[in-house]
Amino acid sequence: LGMVRHWQHVREAVGHRGWRMFANGLGAVTTAIVTLVIVIAKFDRGAWVVLIIVPLLVAAFLWLRRYYTRDRIFVEENFPQVTASVAIVPIFNVRDARTELRYAAKVAPHAIAVHIVADEAEAESFHRRWDAIMGQSTTGHEPQLEIIISPYRNVVFPMARFVEWVAQEAPPEETFAILLPQSEHLALWERPLHRRIAQRVRAVLEREQDGHRFRIVNLPYRLAPPSARPKLDA
Repeated sequence: LGMVRHWQHVREAVGHRGWRMFANGLGAVTTAIVTLVIVIAKFDRGAWVVLIIVPLLVAAFLWLRRYYTRDRIFVEENFPQVTASVAIVPIFNVRDARTELRYAAKVAPHAIAVHIVADEAEAESFHRRWDAIMGQSTTGHEPQLEIIISPYRNVVFPMARFVEWVAQEAPPEETFAILLPQSEHLALWERPLHRRIAQRVRAVLEREQDGHRFRIVNLPYRLAPPSARPKLDA
């Protein structure tokens, strides 16, 4: 049933969408009938557990989905006042890019936005979202975009290596500011839900910078309240 809804709302043109909806709908009906038969026939032999476990799992997944679609609210008044020749902006969450790029324009005359993808198809998809973001940007100048393909979805080390490479190849007089988001006021139960990619990138850079001319700038943010309606991704 979820796949039927997916094909109803898919944005890109997909061939044979009607057939796909029919096939998934038929699968949903068939699965529902089989489930009902098994629950009735085997109810006293453990099938009742399914009636408890499955709704709990679905409720947990829906809650997680709502949690991960909550917007980040950057605490811009707590952003540090720094200056640099180049601002490097790792893009972890596309929806946050406008805030980060607006601050990057204040920090340095030149900004480099870098994003990690798994393959060429994902790179093209990100390009489309990036064009939509830049169409609404108010920073005044467009940053340089760098997309790094990492087939195994390893984000931390490719991002850190790119930053180090840019710093090493630049002229000696240039300085760099690396803008990394930093979550504030996370509860203990929330921490396992976060991959903490920015924090891990920060740890690698702090351990290996060895005199490189870059400064790590933390951009504090908080999650929007659960009742707040999330902004649609570009």
